[in-house]
Amino acid sequence: MTTLMAQGPVDVNVGRLAARALDVCKQRGWSLRWDARLAQMTCESAEFAEAVRGKRGDPVEEAGDVLFVLMSWTESAGIPFADVVAAAERKCLRLEIVPRYAGEQFETPNV
Repeated sequence: MTTLMAQGPVDVNVGRLAARALDVCKQRGWSLRWDARLAQMTCESAEFAEAVRGKRGDPVEEAGDVLFVLMSWTESAGIPFADVVAAAERKCLRLEIVPRYAGEQFETPNV
């Protein structure tokens, strides 16, 4: 098995990377049905959680797996991943300025 490692910071075009992720799924014959993608996302998310907890796996690699599944799933659904990244940016901008809402989970007092 060959291990490929990026060295240092990587400047990535997210749209192109997401298209590559979808191409890889197609080349390998992986199902693009929503239920198969959901099962894969559930598995990879659980593995990421286990890695973050220190039980097993590398959190960076597991996060990469989650991102890979998300990119391929959105692209296969006709949702450009660049649009997803833009939506996350808008979410950050909005949450930075709006007050906490009723029922919002937080661990520190609202100051």
